[in-house]
Amino acid sequence: MATLEQLSAALVKADAAGNAEDAKALADAIRQMRTSSEGMPNERKMSMGEAFMQVPTGIYKGFKDVTDTMFKGSASALDYLAGTNTRATVDEAAARANAEYQKTYGDSTLAQGGRILGNVVATAPVGAVIAAPLRAAPALAPVAETIASSGFRTGIAPAAGRASLTGAQRGIDLGLRAGGGAVTGAASAGLVNPEDIETGAVVGAAVPVVAAPVAKGAAKFLGWGKDVVTGRAADVRVGEIMREALGDKLIPATEALARARPGITAVQALKEAGITSDPFMALGKMAENIDTKSAYRLLREAQEGGMQNELAAMVGGATQTGAREAQVGAKNALTAQTMPMKDIELQAANQANQTLSQLGPRAAQKEASMVSALQGQGRAATDAAQAGVRAETGAPGFLTQGTRAAESGVLAGEMGAIKAQRQAERDFIQNQIGSLESHGLKPLDVTPIINTIDSKLADPNLFGQTQLLRVLQGLKDDFTGAVAANGGVADARALYSIRKAGINQKIDEMFGSMDPAAKQRLTADVLSSIKNPIDKAITEAGGTGWNRYLQTFETGMHGIDQQKLAALALEKFKGNKEDFLKLVRGDNPEAVEKIFGPGSFNIFKEMGRKSGDLERIATQLERDIGVEKEAAAGARGLARIIGMSENQINGIPAFFSTTTTTINMALKLLRGKINQDTYNVIEKSMLNGRSAADIIQTLPSKERGPVLRTLMNSRQWNPEAITAPTQISIDRQNNLAPENRNALRP
Repeated sequence: MATLEQLSAALVKADAAGNAEDAKALADAIRQMRTSSEGMPNERKMSMGEAFMQVPTGIYKGFKDVTDTMFKGSASALDYLAGTNTRATVDEAAARANAEYQKTYGDSTLAQGGRILGNVVATAPVGAVIAAPLRAAPALAPVAETIASSGFRTGIAPAAGRASLTGAQRGIDLGLRAGGGAVTGAASAGLVNPEDIETGAVVGAAVPVVAAPVAKGAAKFLGWGKDVVTGRAADVRVGEIMREALGDKLIPATEALARARPGITAVQALKEAGITSDPFMALGKMAENIDTKSAYRLLREAQEGGMQNELAAMVGGATQTGAREAQVGAKNALTAQTMPMKDIELQAANQANQTLSQLGPRAAQKEASMVSALQGQGRAATDAAQAGVRAETGAPGFLTQGTRAAESGVLAGEMGAIKAQRQAERDFIQNQIGSLESHGLKPLDVTPIINTIDSKLADPNLFGQTQLLRVLQGLKDDFTGAVAANGGVADARALYSIRKAGINQKIDEMFGSMDPAAKQRLTADVLSSIKNPIDKAITEAGGTGWNRYLQTFETGMHGIDQQKLAALALEKFKGNKEDFLKLVRGDNPEAVEKIFGPGSFNIFKEMGRKSGDLERIATQLERDIGVEKEAAAGARGLARIIGMSENQINGIPAFFSTTTTTINMALKLLRGKINQDTYNVIEKSMLNGRSAADIIQTLPSKERGPVLRTLMNSRQWNPEAITAPTQISIDRQNNLAPENRNALRP
């Protein structure tokens, strides 16, 4: 059991080292020991046996803290060098033991005091161990003495004491004390708990040139030791590789990675940001090749699935069968919408002729009846006049002439009334016929169509185009036949039939063996010659909404053609990504023209706003293709960064190829130069931009914290470090997060 004197001595040492928490715990232990011995009230009056057992148990735990740390460090070093995974087992065992201790003695100040005393005793030789190599050099004897005594002695002060030192000697003495305390305090704290290395190191900024090499070397060693003991060595190593791979692109690349959108890898994020770094791309490809948990494969599948879903949405189905069904459904819906419109307009164009066909004979009938009544009226009036004259002259039979005159007069009046009625009926029908034109209805006239064809047939510019002229002549005969077949006025439905299918049929009749592409071009030429006169004839005959119908139908059919093009794009996407890019980037106009018709070969124009969706998918594919190429180009640079010699690099022929197979072979060879822990960090960190940015900013412990950073990079001790390439990774505050408050600022 520790005595009050031993605890007091430990308290003095902890206080001198600046360890406030240990000093407070020791003070509490001393007070409790005094309280227990004096019989003062306590939380629970414990027996002397219990008090006796708690202190040595704490001392044992204090020793075990140091040995556990050493075991952890050894396990981490083994993992780092051999690629094993022993550190996790050691951590788990230590955690269980610590939990049991805390459960039993966590509230005991006596045990806590003993634990601190155990820490102090166990780490007491640290200063001597560090100082031992320095004692061989007489000039460094004061430094060795300072470190060995944790800064309490320097060996400079004479027997008369520090009061006899000169001003310069006082400065050296003070500096050595601070430096010795920093080194030994950091080492001691690190043996107890690696996370307290920086806390245990006292500020050593004032250490003069005499102690600088020793302090700097110790800080570097302790920083590396902390990384190994805490399991950060692999993170630090990967961070160094990433920073060197990015080179002068480090700052913009890190910012771009930190802002990267979810769902893409680090190299994809860098490519989207337009930042080129071939070795970094090779590192990302290496991570993808590792993929022990299939994370990269699943991410790639999700990305490709997303692109396929976008295409499927444009197509209306995820397969070519689904695409055909979607097109049939769209066409049926379009037919249901436009069929009534077409029928109404064609009927309106035929209405005048149909009305005239009905009203014309009726008007003629009324006209004939009116003439007949007029003639009867005249004859009756004549008979009445003649009979009246004979009655007045007393001619033979004069007694009956008066009666006959009266009868003829009545007949003349009746015939006059009939004539007036028939005339009114005739005028009404004629008014009906006249109102047709005032309402936009008149018999369909094909004369302008035939005149157009005649002008084409007589056009000297078309001489030699025998196929076109033969088809036009045949169509002229068809229009003339349509007029004759309908009583002198063509039916609008006949014109529509010729416009829709008659041209193709005529070409098939004349040139059945013609190449399909040539036939399609000829059809387009013929249609362009006669479609406008046909549409104008139907419109002027009364189908005033004919153009609206045509526009609705053509817009709908164009949408169906867009579905067909999207289905073709989906097919190429699933089959050959290069063919997809060729189509979408406008390098396959023949395929576009085949779907949209002759002269319609511009995919951007024909697809309209939907071309933006295709463009976005193409950009993602080009991004990934670019990553592959840059990774191949960066394999040699990555090999240098991870430590391969030029002879080794030149001996790998795979580095001279940019194909996917050979770049994978090359990266597989690089894996042999990286231990398993580092390899695991690469795999995990390159999965997204944010994790890569975090690893890039993972600095070695020797470059973190104000004390170790001062020891490593003071201008007085290491002026070249200020301009060294690695300086950017030393201070995150000043380099990766300038005063513009960007996204990387802590």
